[in-house]
Amino acid sequence: MPRPTVHGVVAMSLDGKIATRDRVDVTLSSRADRRFLNELRAKSDALVAGAGTIRAVDPPMRVSPRSLIRKKEPIRAVVTRTCLLSPDLRVFGPGPKTLLFTSEYASPAARKALETVADVRVSRGIDVAAREVVTSLAGLGARRIQVEGGGELMWSFLAEDLLDELYVTLCPLVIGGRGAPTPVDGEGLDDLTLRRAKLVSCRRAGGELFLRYRLK
Repeated sequence: MPRPTVHGVVAMSLDGKIATRDRVDVTLSSRADRRFLNELRAKSDALVAGAGTIRAVDPPMRVSPRSLIRKKEPIRAVVTRTCLLSPDLRVFGPGPKTLLFTSEYASPAARKALETVADVRVSRGIDVAAREVVTSLAGLGARRIQVEGGGELMWSFLAEDLLDELYVTLCPLVIGGRGAPTPVDGEGLDDLTLRRAKLVSCRRAGGELFLRYRLK
C-alpha cells in the first residue's frame, strides 16, 4: 500500500519568518489565506501540528466554515515530546477525539492528564518519528495528510523525506531577527542534501502570494 501524500502549509513574512525573535505569534495572514487553509483542510484526511504551535495559537484544528466539508472531518493529531499541554486547549474540544503522539520522555503524570481528552500514543525513545505518525494515520485510513507547523515538526517530515508538497503564503511584512523561527527549523540540510522543489502554481490575492511547490 502506498504511503499517504503529505503536504505542509505555512504562512510566512517576506524574510521567511513565522513569529518574532521572542517567538510571539504574529497575525501574518489575511481572511483569504485562512479560507485557503480551511479549503486544504477539507480536502485532507488528517491534520498534524506540533505542541509549540498548539500552545502559541490554540487552534481548534477543525474545518471552518463547516460547509466546506465534503467527506468526514479530518483526524486531528498533535505531536509533543513532553505532553506539557493543557487539556483545556481547543484542539481537545468538540469533534473527533484528537490523537496525541508523544514519547517515553514525557512523564506518566503528564500523559495521564491528557488521556481523558485525547487518544495518547507513546513512542519509544525521546522523539516522535514523523514516519511513525504517518504510519499510524495511514492505519486509520488517511491518504492525504496536512502538516500545519511549527518549524521543528516540519523539519522532522522533511528530514525523513516525507514531505511531498509545500503550500506557502507569502505575506507583506518583515519581521527580522536571527533567532526568529522559520517554517522549517531543525538541524537543517547541508549543500549536498538540499531539497529542490518545482513551482506548481502561483496566485496573487491582494498583497499576498499563494505558492504551491512539489518537492523533488
